[in-house]
Amino acid sequence: MKVNPNYRAINVEQQKNDPSSIYHFYKKMIDLRKKHQVLVYGEYELLWEDHPELYIYTRNMNDNSVMVICNFSMNHHQIDLSYWGKMELLLANYEDCPEVSLIDLRPYETRVYRY
Repeated sequence: MKVNPNYRAINVEQQKNDPSSIYHFYKKMIDLRKKHQVLVYGEYELLWEDHPELYIYTRNMNDNSVMVICNFSMNHHQIDLSYWGKMELLLANYEDCPEVSLIDLRPYETRVYRY
């Protein structure tokens, strides 16, 4: 297998040195999964099943509920979270995520909430 010509710009060493890289985001995701059993054992429910650009699901176990929202497109999407009450942001791949019930999900943005 040939090495990609962009290996000097996109590589693990570069990712490790960038705190906002995908490498570090995945480490945070793994850590979150280890800390919250609901993400592993909770009952899975897919929301907005037919949406072509968003993947949204919940996991529920006992008194623990988590919602994962993923935007797999280059488009912005507004999502009203008020139905689920107070949401606590656990993880996001953008740093500036205001705590509001009507969110503007940016392109390729992912958020994990506890409610």
